Amino acid sequence: MTRTARTAVVLSAAGLPAILWAFSRGPDPRVTGAPGDSPLACASAGCHVGTPVNGGGGNVALSFSSGATYTPGATIRVTVTITDSQARNYGFQASARLASDLRNGQAGDFRPGQSQIVLCDNGNTKPQAGCPANFAVQFIEHTAPSSTNRFEFDWVAPATNVGDVVMFVAANAANSDGNSTGDRIYTTNTRLTPAAVTNPRPAINSGGVVTALAYGGGARMAPGTWLEIYGSNFLNEGETRTWDNAFQGDNAPTALGDLSVTIGGTPAPIWFAVNNQINVQVPNTTFQTGPLPIVVRRGSQQSDAFSLNLTPTAPGLLAPSAFNLGGTQFVGAIFPNTNPPVFAIRAVPGVQTRLARPGDTLIVYGIGFGTVTPDVAPGVIARAATQLTRPVTFRVGQSEANVLYQGLAPNFIGLYQFNITIPAGLAPGVYPLAVTQGGQPVPQTVSIEIGQ
Repeated sequence: MTRTARTAVVLSAAGLPAILWAFSRGPDPRVTGAPGDSPLACASAGCHVGTPVNGGGGNVALSFSSGATYTPGATIRVTVTITDSQARNYGFQASARLASDLRNGQAGDFRPGQSQIVLCDNGNTKPQAGCPANFAVQFIEHTAPSSTNRFEFDWVAPATNVGDVVMFVAANAANSDGNSTGDRIYTTNTRLTPAAVTNPRPAINSGGVVTALAYGGGARMAPGTWLEIYGSNFLNEGETRTWDNAFQGDNAPTALGDLSVTIGGTPAPIWFAVNNQINVQVPNTTFQTGPLPIVVRRGSQQSDAFSLNLTPTAPGLLAPSAFNLGGTQFVGAIFPNTNPPVFAIRAVPGVQTRLARPGDTLIVYGIGFGTVTPDVAPGVIARAATQLTRPVTFRVGQSEANVLYQGLAPNFIGLYQFNITIPAGLAPGVYPLAVTQGGQPVPQTVSIEIGQ
């Protein structure tokens, strides 16, 4: 519902036109007196005129259930109190802004109380999904004049520590005579600082660090491979962080807010985190072999070190648990140039599939296969084709497959791609898929089914 239709209502009384300018049902956005809003708040033409802002002998005050602080993610009750000895009805509009961007930096989320509404910066009522990014600033206000001088509503603080927040409010102390004159506008603002929060100490479970489960989940690691860390107190319950919008060019972040992981003392590229799981890539270390400490840090707190053995390679192929059919684990091989991807497997719910035939080319993905030429460091997007330093071979049953490409998957981080051709002459059936690298077998039992 847009608000611009409220700007003027033409009435007829005793044959003479009169214009009702006062916003008895609440104004359009940007009249709180905050930076970027009207500096006169609502004491201007088209609203309430005749008395300077804060010149009516009264005032408006803000109070918060949290005092002058906020805890990230907490719901805080806000009270607006208007004092004016001549007023008969009252209204308000409030906005919460980041102190680092008082003009356009929306802070938190408003929850309206009775006879209240939240508008986006474009004048539309805030939808359930929130205001659009290009009209992100929110304004909470009355929908009908109130005979009481007190308004209450909830404000949900930003999910993370965003620094100081300033809440602005403009209030109307109205005489209810049906004209725009004689009403009094008051403004104020309050600065809220982040509460001092001591997060519980993060902890890594016993046996809680493995290579990515969809790629075998081994208790080993190599430079550039992906790890899943399981434990507790990594983030607040229900909170999720990802590396979206945190890249610097082609370089992945090594921290998500105040959360980071070091492996052998080196910051690790970090992709995803929730309270009990973190996904990270093993960084370039000094390439020593043997046990290395893994430490999770959140703010000033850090976990005990978890030790995991570092080897030159720690290979694993994509083989999701959903592809375990009747006790046989199938590889996640994909037909090229299919969108959405078509997997070479019998029917799996929610996945497009068909069986491979002799002569078909398939793409198999993996992690942990070690260095490539030209070199691409962990945490950096691979932008061109590469070649594995330690070559791999694929066998379908007893027949060797032709490997057309073996290197990093272009436009990904730490993901290896193998383009293989199914050998000719294979009869329909299920075959073990054996992979070796540098003469050593990949320690993973997977199969592939060949159709007619």
